[in-house]
Amino acid sequence: MILFFEGVDKSGKSTLIKNYKEKLGQRAAVYKNSFVKPSDAGLSFKDAITGFYAGLYEGFLFRANTEISLVDRSHITEIVYAPIKRGYDADIPRWRQIEKIFATLEEAAIVYVDTSNLTLAQRHEIEPDDYIEIEEIVRIKQGYEDYFASNTLLPVIRINGDATREEMLDELSQKIDEHFGKKD
Repeated sequence: MILFFEGVDKSGKSTLIKNYKEKLGQRAAVYKNSFVKPSDAGLSFKDAITGFYAGLYEGFLFRANTEISLVDRSHITEIVYAPIKRGYDADIPRWRQIEKIFATLEEAAIVYVDTSNLTLAQRHEIEPDDYIEIEEIVRIKQGYEDYFASNTLLPVIRINGDATREEMLDELSQKIDEHFGKKD
């Protein structure tokens, strides 16, 4: 099973991944967005991140039946963030092809941690983020909604990011059980 965790910065997705990994133990592996810096590879940012995700996803196809892959951000992040943060359109046909492959596995889904603007602002106030501006939150959230409404071929499992850590973990476990059958 492959779960792509998405959400605005400070939504709680990394914490949810950590807690779910602890619950699942050895059966789960966490993959974080840690691609080579474009300047180090002589690539444009778009080429570097496209290559990173393509390589990562090819590996998932070989592991789909042997582990539960928890992916902290995916190509969807780039599609949503690139127009706002980097000034280009990252929605390329290759992503549709890859999603189509994952959709045929019937063991892949997007987990979207949906957190209110108020909670996100409070979390940014407590622990400022030097990447995302508070004013960008609404645009990024809308980018996710637009993508989910018109583009994705994968099921979207929404988790309430305003809930406590325990409530989020319980909600995720319940929704995974409902969607895929008992996995944990």
